[in-house]
Amino acid sequence: QTNQNYPVKNDSIDLKELINLLWGGKKPIMLITFVCAFCSIFYALSLTNYYKSEAVLTLASGSSEMSTLSAFSGIASMAGIRMPSTGGGDKGEIIVNTILSRAFLKHLLTFEDILPSIIAPKSYDSQSKKLVFDPNIYDVSNKTWMSKDDKGQQIKPSYLEAYDVYMKQMAMNYNDRIGIISISIEHISPIFAKDFLDLIIREADTLIRQKDLQQSSDALDYLVSEISKTSLIEMKS
Repeated sequence: QTNQNYPVKNDSIDLKELINLLWGGKKPIMLITFVCAFCSIFYALSLTNYYKSEAVLTLASGSSEMSTLSAFSGIASMAGIRMPSTGGGDKGEIIVNTILSRAFLKHLLTFEDILPSIIAPKSYDSQSKKLVFDPNIYDVSNKTWMSKDDKGQQIKPSYLEAYDVYMKQMAMNYNDRIGIISISIEHISPIFAKDFLDLIIREADTLIRQKDLQQSSDALDYLVSEISKTSLIEMKS
């Protein structure tokens, strides 16, 4: 119902009038659009480039040492000898947990220039293909850290400080169904990203291999010491 004392308002939009209004203000609109586009391009170009090095790893089948120990454990059980655990488990999870551990990063930092490259990178020189360090953090010529304590002694960043940066640079994914591990390192230097990823894979493989060999050696030593206690000549053989 319409009250005659209150006239009905016309809320319809006149498209022609709207178009004319926008056309009349085309210069300010074009100027604002151009300025915004220019600022966006300038901002994008001013950002630091980051490079990603990636690797996809497959898990090897059980080692021959572990297979031999498995065969020995069946025979040893017949003689009443209980073989010690060889630390079995999901090998993929062991690899992932090793690489993501603080102890492993602490081991990696023993290699030259790893800590400065993680903590103090400033830019990457594409001409010389070298990483430029922040002089306020690290003096590359003297290989010294610029932070000082109250006594004027050099303060070297701890591996715990580096670990936070390490975790931001790394991405890992483990597909336990097909036994695939994907790992990537992101850094302003493509050279360091690739070399650091190679170092991580090589050292993780070496450390886990050494651990497996030590467990195999300990288990065999235990077997030799226990088999001497049996009186069955055939079982000893």
